Amino acid sequence: MKTLALFCTTLISLLFYSTGAFAGGSAEKVTILSFQRMNATDYVLVIAPKEKSMDWFMKGCKTFVILGTHENLDGQWLLFEKNQVTRDEHLTALSFIEEKNKTDKNLDFGYMGGGFKPVSTDNKCVVNSRALSKSHNSILSYYHKV
Repeated sequence: MKTLALFCTTLISLLFYSTGAFAGGSAEKVTILSFQRMNATDYVLVIAPKEKSMDWFMKGCKTFVILGTHENLDGQWLLFEKNQVTRDEHLTALSFIEEKNKTDKNLDFGYMGGGFKPVSTDNKCVVNSRALSKSHNSILSYYHKV
């Protein structure tokens, strides 16, 4: 009986620790190559990492293309669940990118959790994003529910 209790306690602990690790993120110093707003929430952002990126998503990409919008995050399926990133937060992030694109073109760009989804398995350097937020002077992308 003690062995079963120990096993269950260990299993529950591992589940809690592993979910917290997935919720992390990363940010890279990038240069904005182009930025185009398609409408209020949709955009195409082309960036280039400033240094050889070791980032999970940008690693090996000379340019990184984000096709973005604002919609419910992947995994957010309950009708009463609120979106983790509001439309206003998304619009604030887009305005910040617009301003950076007009001035120095330098940006700290990253993600939270699984912040992107590659458009195809053939090219991981072109991704979709479902929401953006501004955190201090960084922009964070979200795709999956954190």
